[in-house]
Formats: sequence, C-alpha cells, structure tokens
Amino acid sequence: MSMVVFASVVRIKDGLPLSASTDYEQDAELHETKRHLKTLSKKLPQLPDRCSLKSGSYNFTSGAIGSSRLVCVCCVSLVFVVTYVIRRVRWFFSKKFFSTPTQMLEPVSLSGIVSCVLTVLCGGLNLLRGVHAIESILQNDGEDFNYVIAFFLGTAACIYQCFLFAYFSVWRNSKSFLAFALICLSNMYLYELRNVWQILFHVAVGAFMTLQIRLRRPIGKAPDYNV
Repeated sequence: MSMVVFASVVRIKDGLPLSASTDYEQDAELHETKRHLKTLSKKLPQLPDRCSLKSGSYNFTSGAIGSSRLVCVCCVSLVFVVTYVIRRVRWFFSKKFFSTPTQMLEPVSLSGIVSCVLTVLCGGLNLLRGVHAIESILQNDGEDFNYVIAFFLGTAACIYQCFLFAYFSVWRNSKSFLAFALICLSNMYLYELRNVWQILFHVAVGAFMTLQIRLRRPIGKAPDYNV
C-alpha cells in the first residue's frame, strides 16, 4: 500500500477542498476514514496547526499552510514519515508563496524618481570629491585621510538609500534613517571643505529620500490571497 493513500488541500475557514489526489485504491475502511475527514475539515479552525488522528488502520495527519491546510490519510505505521513530509511541504509553500508577495513595493511616484536622481547626484559628488582627496594626499602628505573616508561613507549611504527605495528589506525604515544619519555625520565632518549651502543640500536630499522610502510601502496581499 502507498505511504499516502489520500491527500487534499483544504481552506481552513470553511473546510472547502481546494485540491485532492486521485484515489486508485478504495476499501470500506478507507471510505469511512474519508467520511470522517470531511467532518473534521469543517472543524479545522478548532484544531492546532499540526495534528494527527487515528481512524482504524489509517491515520489522519494535517499541517497548516497559511490560511489553508494540507491533510493526508496514511498508514498508521508511516505517520511519522508523513508528518515530516507535511512539515517540509509547509515550509516550502510558506517560503515560496507567502513570503515573496510581501517584497513587492508600491509603484514609483514622480517625487520618488526626483529624490532618487538627486541622491545619485549627491553620491556622485561625494565619490568625485573622495577621488580628488586621494590625489591631494598623494601629492601632499599633510592631508587628512579621514576626509577620504567621510566622502566615501557619504557615497555608500546614498547608494544604500537608493537600494532601500528600490527594493523591500526588513527594518527598511530604520535602515534608511541610519543611512540618513551617516550622511549627516559625514557632512558635519566635511564642514571645512564645504560651505553651508552645500552641506544643507546634501542633508536635505538625504532627508527627502528617507521620506520617500518611508512613503513607498510594501503592497499588501489582495483579500483572500492565501485562499
């Protein structure tokens, strides 16, 4: 006899079968077990995420996958193997279908495009000034190498803000604020090499991009997406 004699995906809220395997073997006991399965399917909200129930020589095993549940009827002697298989299937479906949609972001607005262009401009200016600072150090040993680090840190923060604006990330708003703080600190250190207006421009662009990252939120799942 097969390890799993029957399998089905059932919606938890109402017990509606969404898919099921084809039965090639039927006997009176299996038919009775499937009848119990239909009854239990209507009580899924009352059951734990993972459970196993014995019915004669068969075992009813189930595991929750989002708002659905994978249920299997198997031989009692193989219940532990099937439980492991359900756990692996549950992990795969949760990772494949219930995590990916949360990484989609809302469409880019005009203000978001402007902020991204300005941030790239600031990053390019920092990179250019950093290269010039390296040239000055090579020509004059008295130059402060920390200026080079400050310019490149400003460049990295700008690039990272563009990345956070374009892609979903865990703690996205907190990371964008930290990148903005790095922009502020690097410009404070460079006050001797930049005038007030230049510093205000870099800080204002960083603040504007931080705001746009916060405003461009992940797209929520459509109603009943997980069926």
